[in-house]
Amino acid sequence: MGDLISSKEANKGWSYRVKTIFKPQGPTESWFTFVLWIISISIDPLLLYLPVINDDNKSLEFNIKLVGLLGVLLLLLQSCGFAVKQAYFLTSCSFVFQFLLVNAMIRAYAAVFTIAVNSFLVLYSWRVYGVYGLLPYKVTSSYAKEEAKTSMIKLLLNLVLYLYGGYVFGGIWYLFAIRKKTECWKKACRNHNGCHLDAIFGFIVSSGNTKFLNDNCPKILETKYAESYELGMFKDAFEFGIVESKNFPRKLLHCFRWGIQNLSGIGQSLPASSHAAKNIFVIFITVYGVVMFAYFLGNLQVGIHFMYIKNATEASEKKRRKVKEIMGKQIEKWV
Repeated sequence: MGDLISSKEANKGWSYRVKTIFKPQGPTESWFTFVLWIISISIDPLLLYLPVINDDNKSLEFNIKLVGLLGVLLLLLQSCGFAVKQAYFLTSCSFVFQFLLVNAMIRAYAAVFTIAVNSFLVLYSWRVYGVYGLLPYKVTSSYAKEEAKTSMIKLLLNLVLYLYGGYVFGGIWYLFAIRKKTECWKKACRNHNGCHLDAIFGFIVSSGNTKFLNDNCPKILETKYAESYELGMFKDAFEFGIVESKNFPRKLLHCFRWGIQNLSGIGQSLPASSHAAKNIFVIFITVYGVVMFAYFLGNLQVGIHFMYIKNATEASEKKRRKVKEIMGKQIEKWV
């Protein structure tokens, strides 16, 4: 009997630990914990920018400086201790899915690539949801005196998460563009004797005759190549040389702009595709854009409502004091 009880307690403890990791247990008392959680979800998408196309050598390389930056950020996040242990654990989980993304992209495993994209998006969406549950108690408390201020804080958070959506979707869009380039290389090499393209420790290395790849897979610096190359939603990435650029701030800004632009348009400008992964990607953009916009409008409406009530209450109180003051003077005059 004792063993059975201890087993149930152990199972309950494991279930509780899993829930604690994947969902914050109510609002936190500290703004520090909340800010660290926000920082942790900023680190995840950086891994998507690791691959870089070297078009001169027809190879896929990694941004070593960015690898070092990610390592430093993870160490700093881990050093914060218990305050952000959930965020650190989930950041590590996201890195696993992103590693699968990059590895599947390199080795052309379409099924693994699709599963990894979807898994990362689901996990990231769950983390974004966790941010709302982690809002400090002073903001979420039903006894808060300044409801209008609380609504404005939630409105600001909603705007931040909307911008994060553009940041994440821009990174995945960049990774899709890299994959499109490497797929073109692989397809051209299979149909040409003397060309070899191999994935060695995560790097795509070409050998033999690769000059013909300039004709089959050009850099796309001119719009005349766009139709024949079937760029689709990745046209900007090739025309502006984003996949070949080693200037990380420029690359990040361009991808962020692409993400925000398509989120604001709820994916309406994105062309149709026959690939399941790309269609699912567009669906995620559309759903995320609609949900964030709905939350934004809801919080804005609540904020305006509370501000109206607050102003009306203050005006009524002011009028009551004025009437009381006038009546007091009249009573004194009669007395």
